[in-house]
Amino acid sequence: MNKLKLKESNSISLKMLLKDDALHLGFTENRAFGLEIDNVLKSAEQSQLEARPGGDALRSLTMMLLKDRVDLVLGYASEHFYAKQLQDPDDELTQLSLTETPELSFGYVGCSRHEDSVEYLNRVDEVLRKLHYDHRFHEIMLRWLPEGLKSNLNYHLEK
Repeated sequence: MNKLKLKESNSISLKMLLKDDALHLGFTENRAFGLEIDNVLKSAEQSQLEARPGGDALRSLTMMLLKDRVDLVLGYASEHFYAKQLQDPDDELTQLSLTETPELSFGYVGCSRHEDSVEYLNRVDEVLRKLHYDHRFHEIMLRWLPEGLKSNLNYHLEK
């Protein structure tokens, strides 16, 4: 927050942040972040963006952030919280919610197309519907969220 010259804030606009041409944003390549954020990335100056491929791109981007090779890293709160626990022993990093994101993001299960995929996805949906009401599921979902976001998720889990 100090480096970005930001005051305490619950959320900030990614589009507004990227108006500063000196800032560089790291994100995982070939990943969708929702329509609004994806549109901000498309309209941003490409020289400000650092896309990283690979299965552990967030770990690499977090290291780049700690070494001042990028100024911001885009991702999901639970992933960043987990990376911070592993890579930020000096508590140098913080998380900000973006105004371009909805209050709640939904994840999706995907699989390759084959003759059994519809049946497979129906079974996964059935199991997930049951898990949604299980307190152990709630504990796991909340485990890797920073304190400031837990109340938001708790509200939706209790429905």
